[in-house]
Amino acid sequence: AEELFNHNPQCERFALDISKSVEVARARTKTISNVCLTQADILHLPFSGPTFDAIFSSGVIHHTGNARQAFAKLASLLKAGGIIGIYVYAVKPLLRELSDIEIRKITTKMTPQQAYEFSEQISLLGQAFSSIKNPLVIEKEIPLLNIPKGEYDLQKFMYDYFLRCWWNDKLGLGFATLSNFDWWHPTFASHHTPEEIQGWFSENGLTIHTFLKPKGWETSGYFISGKKPL
Repeated sequence: AEELFNHNPQCERFALDISKSVEVARARTKTISNVCLTQADILHLPFSGPTFDAIFSSGVIHHTGNARQAFAKLASLLKAGGIIGIYVYAVKPLLRELSDIEIRKITTKMTPQQAYEFSEQISLLGQAFSSIKNPLVIEKEIPLLNIPKGEYDLQKFMYDYFLRCWWNDKLGLGFATLSNFDWWHPTFASHHTPEEIQGWFSENGLTIHTFLKPKGWETSGYFISGKKPL
């Protein structure tokens, strides 16, 4: 909060999370007078009616169990002329989507320690793929699996089309394990199509300004921003 939305130090900024991470956030922002932190459920927010000029939710509503309802809750708090930005997970290519669904049936029922151990194992698998430097060449596209023809880095190819085994040589095992844990252990993690997300904005009377799926470090979801008309 102190970095991302500090361009206008005179505004009031509210941040919330359902977990005890708000305690860490409070420790980091306690010297900033215009930051208010709340531990709350996004489906049962301690606000009502148009309240905010800007709302930003990154990687949250797909973890609620009802992303459409969560988005509607946020949209209801936006003032006329206000802007909203969200990041949500995208539906993946066929085999990657199926592996996510089937593996998460197991990992979401694990203890945190078990899920962390699995996440470390899957990180090491990603590292093993990353160590193979020869490019993988797909000479003909496979439409059913949504795999275009082209030249691929093996680890990225496996990650995008078959198995969530995130790895980055610079960030190392600890970071990769936490990243994979964040994917495999949360109870809810819904995936969405562009048409579905566009429907959320339309249902709530919002116009879309930006809709993108980045190439590079983050290809697992969509960043979307929009505005409530005056």
